[in-house]
Amino acid sequence: MKVVCPVCGKTYRIPEEKLAAGVVKARCGQCRSILNISKETGTILVEERGSVLSTSHQDESPPDTAAEPQGSSTPADSRVIDETDSRDDSTAPPSRPSPVYSGSATEQGEKDYKAIVIFVLALAALVVVSVLGVRSCERGATFKQFWSSSRLNTFFEKGSAFLSNKHREKQFEKMTPFQRHLAQGHRYFRDKKYDEALKQYNLAIRSDPDKYEAYYWRGQLFVLRKEYEKAIQDMSRVLELNPSYRQAHRTLGWAYCEAGRYDEAIQALDRSIDLDPKDGWTFYERGLCYYKKGNLAAAVRDVKTACDLGYKPGCEVYRRYQ
Repeated sequence: MKVVCPVCGKTYRIPEEKLAAGVVKARCGQCRSILNISKETGTILVEERGSVLSTSHQDESPPDTAAEPQGSSTPADSRVIDETDSRDDSTAPPSRPSPVYSGSATEQGEKDYKAIVIFVLALAALVVVSVLGVRSCERGATFKQFWSSSRLNTFFEKGSAFLSNKHREKQFEKMTPFQRHLAQGHRYFRDKKYDEALKQYNLAIRSDPDKYEAYYWRGQLFVLRKEYEKAIQDMSRVLELNPSYRQAHRTLGWAYCEAGRYDEAIQALDRSIDLDPKDGWTFYERGLCYYKKGNLAAAVRDVKTACDLGYKPGCEVYRRYQ
């Protein structure tokens, strides 16, 4: 019997005895399609992806036999028709690739080609940049630029320091003796040279005893040294010369509290709060004085106010009191 594969057009001649059964399955040796061959009707059906496709004009209805499930192996009774079988090549149409795969294969080839081109271009760019970087390092261009900028910065820093010193010297020449000693005392204070600072503040007070600034900063030094009675004397003198100086009230209240004079400390801190009711530290310090006096309710009230004003130690103490 003459059999023509409907997919690729291969022509085969199959002995009649091989088609003794009603429907015989065979596989095309060229396109590997599974063919259902019926000797009685002369119909050839092609199985594709688990479905049965009719390719003959003689019978358009599906066959009675079930189609092979997708992904399953070839049935046991199927036969492979290869090129060793007898066939009539003279009547077969020219073979052609399957239309299912031709288009996708072309597109995939184009994508692969584009990917290869992009990869090659990127690799070439990386090589060029690497070569230029190595040459630049060999020539020392980066180091020279850094070295030049460093020298330039150093030059400007020295120039700025020189001008600052000159300006400071001119300003120092224009100062009064009180201002000179006060400035020198501040400089020693910042450098934590407290003995030298104390000497300069003493000289400032001696040069002009009616200015409160030197008393205030000397009192701060006494606080650092825990010489609270001397600090109290200096802060009291400050408030005689400038009664509205709030910082002096704060420091005086703190010195009184550290000296154990709690009533006087509370009075000084009351005055500081009158001048600045939003100072959380002052409320906190007054609460501490109340606590040491044994007035827990007033202490809790003050530390809570300090906490509300944003002074964090007040919040911690308030939580402990609760």
